[in-house]
Amino acid sequence: MDKEKRTTRISTSEDVAALELDLRSFKRRRVGRLQLDIPGMDDSTQNRLSLALNRNYAVCGCGEATALGLVGLVVGAGYAWAAGLIPDAWLAALGYTLGGFTLGVATGKLIGKSIARARLSRAVEELRQHFGPEELPPEKPTARCAVHGT
Repeated sequence: MDKEKRTTRISTSEDVAALELDLRSFKRRRVGRLQLDIPGMDDSTQNRLSLALNRNYAVCGCGEATALGLVGLVVGAGYAWAAGLIPDAWLAALGYTLGGFTLGVATGKLIGKSIARARLSRAVEELRQHFGPEELPPEKPTARCAVHGT
């Protein structure tokens, strides 16, 4: 049985504010596919922004992590070979190889997620420019003011 893909429609300023909150909190909701239905915005811009949002919203950085992990694996093994650890101290050579791999994967993951966040931020900022600045409700004081007593 195929599960129906969930589609989240972005059409109001509140929807864009929810995306901005996701960016600020570094958390992603399970929104499925993001679909733009914004009145007053031409179709080509909506398609371009929808593509950018859907490509970058749930990116995990696995592609960059894989590439840099393989580079780290080769660099770690190359270092172990150049240091002369391969025939004698194979356990140390294995440690350098796995250390290079781990460092490469972690770095790739951070780079991939940072790139996706920057792209997503640009797309959300363009949506925000279409709607104008968000009007925040006035802040209510949580404690009495010691100076004015209010």
